[in-house]
Amino acid sequence: MPEKHRSKESVKAYLLGNLDEGEACALEQVYFSDPAFLEWIGIVEGELIAAYLQGQLSQAEMAQFEFRYLEIPALKKKVDAARSGPAKSARTPSRAGWRYALAAVLVAGCVVFAWMWAKNHGAQQIARETPPPIVLAVHLTPGLTKGEGAAQVAFVAPLGGKVRLSFELPGLRAPVECQVRVAIVDAGGRRNIVWSSGRVETQASGASQEARVDIDSANLPFGDYVGEVLAPDGTVQETYSFRVNRSEASK
Repeated sequence: MPEKHRSKESVKAYLLGNLDEGEACALEQVYFSDPAFLEWIGIVEGELIAAYLQGQLSQAEMAQFEFRYLEIPALKKKVDAARSGPAKSARTPSRAGWRYALAAVLVAGCVVFAWMWAKNHGAQQIARETPPPIVLAVHLTPGLTKGEGAAQVAFVAPLGGKVRLSFELPGLRAPVECQVRVAIVDAGGRRNIVWSSGRVETQASGASQEARVDIDSANLPFGDYVGEVLAPDGTVQETYSFRVNRSEASK
């Protein structure tokens, strides 16, 4: 792969979800086949977490970091492990101290992940060559809320395949980059994120733009959902409400 993908800035962008899909896939192909590169990614991730805990990230990086590392349970565990690590006697922790203290936890997780990937590589390769088809397309308009008299989009997630959710962005004329996240709402009104995207470029839809994402139907069980379109700095631009109904087979 090009050397630029091996730079610390590229890896940092990957960890923050700022690489486009093609560049992210190219980087992943390298770290799945190069243990040394995988280990180095773990070290860069440790430095990134340390920078966050020390308040050394920019405002945009802080928002991007929190969007991923505080919302995704597996990543949040890494932040919590770093935060609860032994305190340093020096006033300012050294870069090397942070790096090696966190690397053991981070690299161990990466190695286990790489082993699991290698074990199932054959099946995954077949899946890549024959991606699940888009079996249902759903258009969503912002501002619709659950409640009496409110029109809410509802559908049944099909068994197998993907659901294409198109989030309309009224008033937007030119394409922009954004992120999309989807959360299921529990009985207490709490939102639990079930899916989030990397970078998405909006596409024209009539006189406006829309963000389109394809989600495996297995990630959309029965329930009420809230979708959000976010700017690259993590600011919520629009909010959407929809419901996934039970299929006849599951009743």
